[in-house]
Amino acid sequence: MQDFLPLPNSIALRTLGRLLDMDGAKSIEIEEAATEVSLTWWSGSGAMKKARYPWIELDRLQRAYILGPSRREARGDETSDEIRAWSELLRTLGQDLDEQKADSASITGDLSGLTAIWRSPNGFGSRQYTATELWAESHRRATLRSATA
Repeated sequence: MQDFLPLPNSIALRTLGRLLDMDGAKSIEIEEAATEVSLTWWSGSGAMKKARYPWIELDRLQRAYILGPSRREARGDETSDEIRAWSELLRTLGQDLDEQKADSASITGDLSGLTAIWRSPNGFGSRQYTATELWAESHRRATLRSATA
């Protein structure tokens, strides 16, 4: 059996963000480990939920999203930043973790800001991000992508 290599942080976190967006999560805790990602979140009703995803399952979820539109997209209402807040914020944070070559991370926070602690070949790092900062970086990167397309 071939070992499965984890997805880049940007893809894994965006995939988790889509799940959080669909469930209306208000605050989160994510723990990335060698074999799986653990996710704890609190929804608008205050109920705490937990899930664990082996890396290969996150890959399957990502592929399923690529191959077919989400229900919101199929209905045509996937336009609001609020609807896809977690997926955008976590993808942008994941891009930063990829730049740091993070091989594991712990992320906590809510839609106003996130804290990430990670391990990389260079040691450990940590950073606090505001949502405003992540949105601005997401828009900056989108502008760069469209300028090069």
